[in-house]
Amino acid sequence: MAATPSEVYAALDTSWRLTAEELNEVLEQMTHRGFLARQKVSPSNEFSLFGIAQIEMSSKNRKNKVYVYWPVVQKNKLVTYLDAQRYLAYSSARKHASNGVSNDYYTFFEEKLMRLLE
Repeated sequence: MAATPSEVYAALDTSWRLTAEELNEVLEQMTHRGFLARQKVSPSNEFSLFGIAQIEMSSKNRKNKVYVYWPVVQKNKLVTYLDAQRYLAYSSARKHASNGVSNDYYTFFEEKLMRLLE
């Protein structure tokens, strides 16, 4: 199931307060982390300098790059991984609570997930 960022943005729930630029950054981070793969689908007119560097000749194409993203990790494996992370966050929060550190489980879990996505 491949989708462009505009298709992903259109499918997002309206309760998510995310701009299109932020979504592009998240998709790029997920690509670098190995969760997604992408392929450029926008037109390009590139000039290659001895096969080392490529320069986009058209300024219009330089600004508006469009990629198609698709998942690399299967959904069930990702859910299993997130469940394991949730369990680790829960057990760690309980451990911190037993040491006298008052830390709300949901806040602790949210911080863990944000570190995972960064």
